[in-house]
Amino acid sequence: MWNWICKLYSPKIRRSFRFRKNLLNRLVWLSCFSICIPVVITGFVYYQLSMSKAARQAIDQNLANLTQVKDRTEEILHNVEQDSFQLAMDPQMNEASLKPGYSTDYLVQNKLIDVITRKRNMNRLIGDIMLYRFGDDFVLSSEFGNVLRKRNKMTDDIFKIPIESKRAQWTWLPYGKEKGYLTFWRQLTNPNDGSNWGILMYQVKIDVLQNDLKDMSGTAALYVRDTQGEILFSSPGASPALLADSRVKDFLGSEDSAKNSYIQDERGNTYLYTYVKTALGRTYVSVIPREWIAREFMWIQWLVALIVILVVGLSIGITMLHLRRIYNPIEQLIKYGEQLSFGNMRETVENEASFLKECMDHLKDETHKINSYVSRIEPTMREKFLQMLLEWNPLIRHSLNEDCLTHRIHSSGIYSVMVVDIENLHKEGRFLKDDEPIVAYSAANMMNELLQTGQFLISGYILNSHDGKATAILYPGKEMSTDNFLHQIRRYAIEVRHSMTEIMKIEVSVGIGKVYTHIADASISYQEAKKALQQRIYGKNEGVFFVGDGNKMHRNTSQIFPQSVETRMIQALRAGDVGKALEELRHFSESICTSEDPGFIYQCYFVLLASLLLALNSEGGNMYHVLSENVLFEELRECRTSMEIHDWFTDRLFGLFLKVLQEENKGKAKSAVEQICEYIRGHALEGVSLVQCSELVGMNPSYFSSLFKKETGINFVEFTIQCKLEQSKSMLVKTDMSIREIASAVGFSDRHFIRIFQKYNNTTPNQFRVMYRKT
Repeated sequence: MWNWICKLYSPKIRRSFRFRKNLLNRLVWLSCFSICIPVVITGFVYYQLSMSKAARQAIDQNLANLTQVKDRTEEILHNVEQDSFQLAMDPQMNEASLKPGYSTDYLVQNKLIDVITRKRNMNRLIGDIMLYRFGDDFVLSSEFGNVLRKRNKMTDDIFKIPIESKRAQWTWLPYGKEKGYLTFWRQLTNPNDGSNWGILMYQVKIDVLQNDLKDMSGTAALYVRDTQGEILFSSPGASPALLADSRVKDFLGSEDSAKNSYIQDERGNTYLYTYVKTALGRTYVSVIPREWIAREFMWIQWLVALIVILVVGLSIGITMLHLRRIYNPIEQLIKYGEQLSFGNMRETVENEASFLKECMDHLKDETHKINSYVSRIEPTMREKFLQMLLEWNPLIRHSLNEDCLTHRIHSSGIYSVMVVDIENLHKEGRFLKDDEPIVAYSAANMMNELLQTGQFLISGYILNSHDGKATAILYPGKEMSTDNFLHQIRRYAIEVRHSMTEIMKIEVSVGIGKVYTHIADASISYQEAKKALQQRIYGKNEGVFFVGDGNKMHRNTSQIFPQSVETRMIQALRAGDVGKALEELRHFSESICTSEDPGFIYQCYFVLLASLLLALNSEGGNMYHVLSENVLFEELRECRTSMEIHDWFTDRLFGLFLKVLQEENKGKAKSAVEQICEYIRGHALEGVSLVQCSELVGMNPSYFSSLFKKETGINFVEFTIQCKLEQSKSMLVKTDMSIREIASAVGFSDRHFIRIFQKYNNTTPNQFRVMYRKT
């Protein structure tokens, strides 16, 4: 079993499998790189642009949120300040400051306690309101009432207020900070003399403020700084260290009212700092880690990655499918080549291209071998004699009988000549034009093999003529009548056609000459057989032709030549209607083939070719180039069947006619448009119309309109307007005509002229005149 596997996986097989997929793999990798690299680059650029845009949106959104936080917080603080001011201006407060015996008048003190208690209860932020008159040993509190200084540590905060430098201020006091209060204090002033008589102190609940900031801040850390740069309060969890860096302090010390920037701390962490300053000097600061911003837009990264993966996967899948379909014929060809040349492949064969080149070289070598073999088996002496006999060479006239005896050929008896010609070789993609002798040689071998089978009661000599035809000189194998002999020849001809079609996949036609009673008349039968093949030009497709089948009285050629059909065909080609031209060509062929005269039919086709060339010349085609680069009459003369002639006109001549005509029409169209453009520029003020211009060049107005736009890029009306505007510019600069006069001169109303002029020149006529007259 192991030996069998080793034998199966031989070095030649390994080499075969190694190179078989190289081209496909290279195509796949090249396609993958061609797809992946642009898609990945596009995705990366799109991701960068999207992230940049998202970052800008995040910054703008953060600034908007911070502004909103500032407005709401300022409103809260302002309400406290306003409330304290109103309380300080309360008449009862001023009355208490002036009232004698205030320190012992408990009724007045209770009234004041009620006033500050009501104020405290009206605002959920206020934890306590305290009133202190300078010189007293007690403090009035909305929470504790009349409190002696000795009994409450909170009263100590009052004496730590810097009343010398400020009249009102938000600040942190030691005991209030311990209790969770942010203090706002205000000095109380006597309205009569302006002297300070006491302090009103609001204790604001810092946890309520922080919770409000937390609700408004989201993921950002928010800070509120006073005018000295000290942090009044911040959102829960916000570390003061984030504002301690010198770069942050420099940033916050900027004079801008609002600003944002990315700043990296000492540990390498990057934060987005945003601040907004108020008119009162407070600063609101927002700090967001950069990775949080990136995390919020992580969906963009995943979305771009998903789109890139989907596009790459889909593109690679479609490419693989198409490459596999494209590569399949190459793989089939390689497999077939391996089957034919297995064991003969050189060691240097490493890929498909090398293998196919090896196959082509092998085919070339085999072609040379066949040609050499054909040269080596050139007609023998007897075959040379028979070739000379068919062509009736004068050298054999006097020695015919002796030569027949020499080559063991019976001079008497009945003989007929059969000629086999290849049918429509121009349609066979397997063969080149120069391969016709090789194909004829194959047909001669097939004829010889069939003749030697003995199934036909005839014998003969098979010749391979130099003009690409296979020829047979036939005679009966035993005595038989002429009719029976012709019947056997017909059977033989039909079998030759059938075998060539089934085995060689080649269509052939067979021409058969008349029967003669001497070998010397074989040349006549040979000419008759070739003449019989001329019946193919009638459009007949029987395949086997006898010379007598086409002997009909030729009709009057003056009545058969289809002049009108020829005219319609030329008109169709001039109009570019190939389908109509093909239909007229078919009518032309049907009309001339009714004569069943090959000479007349050939001449009609030559006349048609000449007429088409004359028509092309009348259209302005360069006949020198057409005739110098193409041997059209020689090509037509080589066509032997009606189908070959039809295909030649269809594929060769009609294409050439349309190509030359198209080039000429393109030049005429461009010249006509240039002529009209010059005409319009010179007569723009005379009311030039499309109909007038199309008549000047002899074209249909609608066709000329589309042609004009194709050549100039703008339509006829726009070009006319531009020419009129150019004339109006000259009038504006060089004359003193009014706008109304110029508009009338170019064919516009003054209002319409101003609007059109401004549309095309981005300025009004008056502005244009002033600008260019200054220059």
